[in-house]
Amino acid sequence: MLATYDDEAEIVETAAAFQKALRAGDFSLLWLSGSLSDLSAHLQEEVRAAVLRGASLVVDGAADTHLRAIAEIWAAMPISRCLTLALQLGTNALPLTNPSWALVADAPATTELRYASGETAAVRSSYGKGQVLAMGFDSLGEPLSGTEWTAWLQAQMVLSTPKLVDPMLAQSSVYLKTVIHNGDDKARQLTLSTALGNGAQLLSSKPAAAQSGDQLSWPMDLAAGAEQGVELWLQLPADAKAFSLESQLRNTADAVVVDSWSHNPAHHAQQQAEANARTALPAIAGLADAEKAQLVALFDQAADAVQQQKLGDAIAALLQAQEKLRALPQGGGRDAAWQPVAQWIGLVSAAWKDDGSATKSWTLAISSGNQQVAQIGTAFATPLQVRLADENGAPVAGQTLRFTAPASGASALFSNGTAALQVSTDAQGLASADAITANASWVPTKCLPVVDGGVNTPASFDLRNSDAATPHLDLAAGGGR
Repeated sequence: MLATYDDEAEIVETAAAFQKALRAGDFSLLWLSGSLSDLSAHLQEEVRAAVLRGASLVVDGAADTHLRAIAEIWAAMPISRCLTLALQLGTNALPLTNPSWALVADAPATTELRYASGETAAVRSSYGKGQVLAMGFDSLGEPLSGTEWTAWLQAQMVLSTPKLVDPMLAQSSVYLKTVIHNGDDKARQLTLSTALGNGAQLLSSKPAAAQSGDQLSWPMDLAAGAEQGVELWLQLPADAKAFSLESQLRNTADAVVVDSWSHNPAHHAQQQAEANARTALPAIAGLADAEKAQLVALFDQAADAVQQQKLGDAIAALLQAQEKLRALPQGGGRDAAWQPVAQWIGLVSAAWKDDGSATKSWTLAISSGNQQVAQIGTAFATPLQVRLADENGAPVAGQTLRFTAPASGASALFSNGTAALQVSTDAQGLASADAITANASWVPTKCLPVVDGGVNTPASFDLRNSDAATPHLDLAAGGGR
């Protein structure tokens, strides 16, 4: 089915992989399919921000589950589940093999497809600067075929092609297609050249370009009446300085210029998005002072986190700000702040790398073993266990975690006979310290399970040594920062 859309696609099956691709900014059309049990509230806000900025969104599959949480994006709601439905395409009814949902569309949405029974099967709407197509059936899982289905799908993909957003975001990826048509009654040998200016970078091209510095060129041998297309994928500069693409078409033989043109896309960087968001706050009608103070505090947190290169923390603060703005009544100046916050999220995301260099918004939570008492020289009854989760709430597997206790004085010994134990989280994000034994000292102390790279939310165990029933040893657990 995806082959009907003439472009590159990446298929991911986990929230972490989806988030990584989303933040990379390489894709302008997002497709959410299935029940998506790991589509956390945090990740939902990132999807909202992307569509607000101008990305297109396609939703299909189990619309009754976690996809319902973002139903306001696609301006429709699943109302009834039907086991046997068929799609009405022209005079033909295409039977569906899987359960489907009838949709009810809000006023701004348009019905794009119906079931043979008359209920709405697919709707289209806009959200911010983006386009959204929602289908109540599993289009990827159904064995749909035929010219009518293919024609409908191709038409929808054309409608879902993201529009050029003005301004574009610094460091974002841009697709540019140029078609050269030979209107002569004889063959022509031409050369197309494009100059990249002010820090733009070539990601790829089709056909491959001959590159010399900032100059790109393609030879063309066009028969009479023929045409040839050139596709470019570019990365815009990291800052907001003036940027243009200058192109020329020349005769190959004598280098005479046949035509020339330029593209001058407007784009801005983080500083402009931040300034726009802050400037828009006073104009929001009915915004209480306390609400404004909360938004300003979140903007400050984000700006400080960017300065410290803690980009995960910056994104988390901006997503909270976006959620608060989204909760305000529509209109009244809200959108003038909402859009630059979404752009700010995109700009920070473009610089975010999942390479451990930035502080991760991970959470270390106690699963078992808290608030225990053990007599000195004996083991605590329950192993110490923590769960490591990413910023979407999904378990982080294979991450090194070290339980450490003081090397001398009041302390405890782990199963290896020392005051330190290194373990890795399992597939559920769990890590355990088994058979921890209280030593002979009664003075309070602390013990930390430390995650490489640090966590945003640490855990704290309360464990106590006792010579009888009197607690003496405090054993704590926290994330290293």
